Amino acid sequence: MLMKNKLSFYVFAARLAACAVLIFCHSGAAAKEYTLRAASKKFYIVDGDSVNYGRLKFRMCGIQAPERFRPFYDDAGRMLKQLFGRKTIAVYVVDIDKYKRKVAVMFAAGEAVSINEKMVRYGGAKHYKRFSQNCAAYVSPARFVAAEKSAKKQKRGIWGK
Repeated sequence: MLMKNKLSFYVFAARLAACAVLIFCHSGAAAKEYTLRAASKKFYIVDGDSVNYGRLKFRMCGIQAPERFRPFYDDAGRMLKQLFGRKTIAVYVVDIDKYKRKVAVMFAAGEAVSINEKMVRYGGAKHYKRFSQNCAAYVSPARFVAAEKSAKKQKRGIWGK
C-alpha cells in the first residue's frame, strides 16, 4: 500500500511540474526573445508581414498582408517599413510556421501597441483570424477585429480600393 501511495505521489508531482512548465511558457511570462535594430544592414522587409534579420526569418502573427503580384503588395511593404522606421524592435516569438519562420509579435521600443496591430489598423494587412489566437498573450484577437473594422470604416489601405 505504501509503494502505491509513493508511486502515485511521484506521478502526481511529475504531472504538476509539467503543468507548471506549460503554464509558464504560454503565459507570456517569458522574456522577449529578440531585439532587432531596424536601422541595421541585416534588417530586411520581405513583404507586408515578413521580416528577415540576418539569417533569422520572422512572420508577423495574426496578420495577412497582400502577396506578391497582388494589389497593394508594394504599399503594404512600404507601410511596414515606415512603421519600423529606424527604431529598436522587441520581438516575441509565439510559434514556428511550416516554412521554419519564427511567428512573432513585434513592438517598437517604448510603444504599447504592436506593429502587427498597426498594420491592420492602417489597412496594410487583414486580420488573420485562423492564427491570431497564437499571439493572444501579446495582442488580443479582439484588438485585431477592432483594428480591421476601423480600417474598413475609414477605407484605409487595402480597404480603400
